[in-house]
Amino acid sequence: MRQQIEVYLENQKSGVLALKNILSIFCGKGDGLEKHLDEYLKKYGSVVGDVAAKRVRLSHGILSDLDLTFMLTDYCELHKMGDIANDPTFINGVMLKLKSCLAVSDAGSPLPEQYQLNSNRFSMLRDLGLLDNIIFGSNYILRRYSKSIPVVVVRDGSKQESCGTGIFIRLSIETGLACYILTNRHVVDGKNVELISANSITYEVLSPPILCDYADLAIIKVQDVAESDSFIFNAVPRTLDNVIACGYPAIPHTKNQDLMAHKGEINGTVTGYDDNQYLAISCHVSPGNSGGPLIDEWGQCIGVVSQSNIGQYGNSNEDCTQVNSIYHMAIPPVVALKFIAENTDGQARFTHTHYS
Repeated sequence: MRQQIEVYLENQKSGVLALKNILSIFCGKGDGLEKHLDEYLKKYGSVVGDVAAKRVRLSHGILSDLDLTFMLTDYCELHKMGDIANDPTFINGVMLKLKSCLAVSDAGSPLPEQYQLNSNRFSMLRDLGLLDNIIFGSNYILRRYSKSIPVVVVRDGSKQESCGTGIFIRLSIETGLACYILTNRHVVDGKNVELISANSITYEVLSPPILCDYADLAIIKVQDVAESDSFIFNAVPRTLDNVIACGYPAIPHTKNQDLMAHKGEINGTVTGYDDNQYLAISCHVSPGNSGGPLIDEWGQCIGVVSQSNIGQYGNSNEDCTQVNSIYHMAIPPVVALKFIAENTDGQARFTHTHYS
């Protein structure tokens, strides 16, 4: 059911944009909001009840389905869009998604309105470019970032080819933009980077990899690619968060290096013998996934896939009691963020936007 709603909403992208623009008006203060309220109450004052009380509630971001229907109708007429406003599934679906990320909450009794807009949270998620991820869901997220998850093809000294996965990040610095591919150290250490590409996009490598000396991480500076959206990081992973691991595992009897995605959850945080912390995850990963992103439900990178720990337990002489234990591991985002900051401009900010 959830996926059906997400597909339906994605098919109504123009309507979602219209509704986001309407809600953005209520995140502002001053003349813009006051003008909007004047026009709205002048036209619909006779059907919204006590106009003075309604104005106060609207100015605090408290809205009803009827308010949103009227405003969306006017917006669609002004911009010559379809009649999406009269479909209750649409407004309810979008607002349900916004409730899931606390950008909207229930207004609460005894108010007749249904929704209380959290303007600060809504504005933050909008400015980070996460609202569409939240509204449209995992299939949209995978399509949106398919060009931002490249395969990293390398050759060692014996000309043996292997590959891992990378994560495209774009940083805003004083001189403009700087772009990097984040991956695992073991993918590129002692090897020549032959190709970094994703979904028909090839990244031009600008400098040799920078290797981390305390974690299995490396970054490669690349030329910016306008078509690619940069990942941003969620620095606070939680046990049982739903996640998706993406990468290019080696699949027997197949010709190409194809991007695969596996759903799972974070099972906990562990400390390895190297004294580094790792996220234990239930997503299936295998060689080729190394360096790929662990993506949360909002489309943020919540970890970097690193390794699989395989152990055997029981009496090796008694097959019936011997079992294999496999745990897949990811490097926590705080470690990746620390490494990125140390090897780029310390004041750099992540930006999902490309600009000339």
